[in-house]
Amino acid sequence: MKSLLLFIALLYGSSLIAQSPQEGWAFQIKPDPFDTTALLDLRYLNEEVAGENGFVQLSADGESFVTERGGPIRFWATGGGNKARRMNALELAHHARFLAKKGVNMIRFHGEIHSLTDDIFETNKDELDAIWKMVAIFKQEGIYSTISPFWPYFIDTIPPSWGLGDYSGSKIKPWGLLYFNDRFQEAYKSWLTDLYTLPNPYTGIPLKDDPAVGLIQMLNEDGVFFWTISSAIQPSLRSTIESQFYDWVLEKYATLEAAHTAWQASARHEDDAPGEKRLGIYPIYEATLDQSDANQRRLADQMAFFTDIQRGFYQEVHDHLRSIGCQQLINCTNWKTANNTKLLDLERHTNAAAEVMAVNRYFSAGHEGPYKGWRYQAGDYYQGESVMHQPHKLPVNVKQVEGHPFTMTESSWPLPHRYIAESVFLTSAYASLSGFDTYYWFSPRSATYSEGNELFFTFDEQFEEGNFPVFKFNISTPAYLAPFPANALLYRKGYVQEAPVVIREHRALQDMHQRKAPLLTEESGFDPNRDLRDQAVVSQGTPVNPLAYLTGKVRVSYDSDQNDYIAPKLEEWIDYKAQSVTSATGELIWNYGKGQCRLDAPAAQGLAGFLNADNGTFRTQDLVIQSGNDYATILTVSMDERPLASTQQALVQVNTLYELTGFEERRATYKLGKKEVEGYEILKTGRLPWKAAATRVTLTINNPYLSTAILLDENGYAVRELVTRRLSEGLQVTLPENALYVVLQ
Repeated sequence: MKSLLLFIALLYGSSLIAQSPQEGWAFQIKPDPFDTTALLDLRYLNEEVAGENGFVQLSADGESFVTERGGPIRFWATGGGNKARRMNALELAHHARFLAKKGVNMIRFHGEIHSLTDDIFETNKDELDAIWKMVAIFKQEGIYSTISPFWPYFIDTIPPSWGLGDYSGSKIKPWGLLYFNDRFQEAYKSWLTDLYTLPNPYTGIPLKDDPAVGLIQMLNEDGVFFWTISSAIQPSLRSTIESQFYDWVLEKYATLEAAHTAWQASARHEDDAPGEKRLGIYPIYEATLDQSDANQRRLADQMAFFTDIQRGFYQEVHDHLRSIGCQQLINCTNWKTANNTKLLDLERHTNAAAEVMAVNRYFSAGHEGPYKGWRYQAGDYYQGESVMHQPHKLPVNVKQVEGHPFTMTESSWPLPHRYIAESVFLTSAYASLSGFDTYYWFSPRSATYSEGNELFFTFDEQFEEGNFPVFKFNISTPAYLAPFPANALLYRKGYVQEAPVVIREHRALQDMHQRKAPLLTEESGFDPNRDLRDQAVVSQGTPVNPLAYLTGKVRVSYDSDQNDYIAPKLEEWIDYKAQSVTSATGELIWNYGKGQCRLDAPAAQGLAGFLNADNGTFRTQDLVIQSGNDYATILTVSMDERPLASTQQALVQVNTLYELTGFEERRATYKLGKKEVEGYEILKTGRLPWKAAATRVTLTINNPYLSTAILLDENGYAVRELVTRRLSEGLQVTLPENALYVVLQ
């Protein structure tokens, strides 16, 4: 038995060691002088000053971004603009330079410009100053700004003097109120007026005239099709909604009798009060169900009413922004619904009142703990499963609206995820394939990499050094930011070919009001490892398999009666037997059975996922990759826009698993929602430095011009030249265990 165990250890020992971050190398956070000796610095991708080529505008087909004088532009973006509240100008400038070096050219300010006084019409002056400062400083590094100035959740206290009735006090959030309450709407528009028309003291011009403001977002995460429209409204708002529904019904049918006739069995509602000019509203839960004829017709009218109210509000705000002189592109919001299969198309139709579409979406770690909304700590549980076996859960699987650019304004694999390395690779590749225009990583907490109380929650006395709770939504870690350069270059330079449209759906508004199933949904109930092709219809209630998102562009048009289009080769691209999906371009192959994704484009090649299959050897058109890592992301990109076969300079980037030093966990079964799941219990959170699983990679590139390989440090500066060999297959280099970046030249 001992000899058998020794044999197994010898056979698999290197890969096991490679996958243990605690036995790997330490990621050292070092100051960056930002000097010209760096071999990896993507600041040159940005404009000298953001906006120097004019305002960001729509492309001819309306689906992409261009600048007035500079041509097409994509944005590799982050959140975190609101750090301008607490950082001084020098710190903020350092942060901007750091992000520009990583390839970032857009930042989003997630703000709260609402009044903090008894006067509802007074704008938060400190927040105005922070936004103005952010725009002025980041533009100097060629980084555009997205401004999202309002979220109902940020309102902590509503003074009675605001005049919003029972929306008063410190325990009430005004979810949904903005769509129905005239006074709240007027206050909100006055805040916007101050924000965009007052001169920015840091630039001398108002934001409305500043092309460095790339995108205006009306508000964050609210809408009439989400659960809060039923579960989180006060009696006065319910009464207002019922009154406005009464008026809407009379405008459509002229009389209540005509409406009752049209509604038939569902004519009456227990909350109807026609004498008070109110008609009862069904809870949004009813709209998530497969309805019988009992209330189908009346509920369809309620959905049409909600649609008109929400779209009408967005149109009113859009018109207001234009009337005060804003020249930027505008987005309404970024929210989801109570049931995306039945309601998301209604939400998106209302959002189409403005030019740009958006959504917030994360790939969850299945985290459970007392403070799971914002931190993790010892005693918490998580699954941390890889998306490599669950491709239907990739956040950028989105049905994009015809004629509108699409952005993801918040996204990440939130900590304590194990497999963050895959997130940046898969996002850059599939966002490129599907024509995504901007992706915002949520969110950096620090100017560079987080340390101290920017990483740890150090204020809880029950914890000690080496076991402090860790902030959850923080991308200022090496697992996120270290993979940025190669992926930002790939995404912004278009190294992955944009696919043709593989699904084009046309939806009639009446069908949407009746909550009929679409051709394809963004719900993630489909399980590609259990549901076969025909079962996809049962599991999703839609005729097209959600794996179609991985093949190419998926588009939808609203208020259209044209015929749908499904690419004839869709069934060829999705191979159920092999458990793999090939993109329509042929450049991407995702084997969700093995948990691997391979990219093979002329200027960008590599792979991500679980690499302990295929004897650890993988081939693309120009590379041979031999890996002893059980799990890693290995990406090689051209640095001069030539194909890898003829480039004069290429970047090899490797990312593995990261853990804080001393991190401990154990296998555990725990309750996630209503079900028992397998995962991990966190025993110790750990301390700095971050530890990375050792790199076990030998790479051969078929390129006659490349002759040297230079190992770079964490900041992109040369460390030493590596030993290379010239073989018949090309230049070969074995990467050291701490290889993060290697430049071939």
